[in-house]
Amino acid sequence: MSIPTAVSVPGAELVLRIRELAPDPATTVVVNCAGRTRSIIGTQSLINAGLPNKVVALRNGTIGWTLAGLELDRGQQRRAPGVSAETARQAEEAAWAVAIRASVRPAVPALDGDAAAAVRPLGPDQLGRVPGRVGGGRPGAPGDNSGRP
Repeated sequence: MSIPTAVSVPGAELVLRIRELAPDPATTVVVNCAGRTRSIIGTQSLINAGLPNKVVALRNGTIGWTLAGLELDRGQQRRAPGVSAETARQAEEAAWAVAIRASVRPAVPALDGDAAAAVRPLGPDQLGRVPGRVGGGRPGAPGDNSGRP
C-alpha cells in the first residue's frame, strides 16, 4: 500500500536518489512511511543534506492517510530510478558535509588483522587518505585525496 503517485525509496537511499526524482528545486518533496517516525527522519536527512526543495513529512503517514478516508494504491511497483554519476557525486558531497558538521570521524577497516578491531576511527592526520576511496567531496574534506601523499 502506498500514497497515490508515490515512489518507493528506502530511507537510507533518500539523499542518493531524490535529485533524480525531483530535479526541479520548485518541486515539493513529501516523505512518508506507515506511521511518522521514518518520514521525520527521512525529511530531516534531506534537509541536512542541503536539498534546495521544500521537504515535508506526511503527518501520520499512510495510517493517517487512511484514517482521513483517503484511498491508498495497492500493489503498485513504482521504484526509484538509478542515479547518474553526477547525482551520486552530489549525494556523496552532501553526505560528507553532514558528517563534517556533525563531527563524525570516518572509520576504515583495520588492516593489521586484529579481529577485535575490525573497524578503527581515522585520526585527524589521516582524514583524506581513506584506503580504497576514490576522489570525493570538497577539497580538504574527509576522503579528498588531492595533494596528499
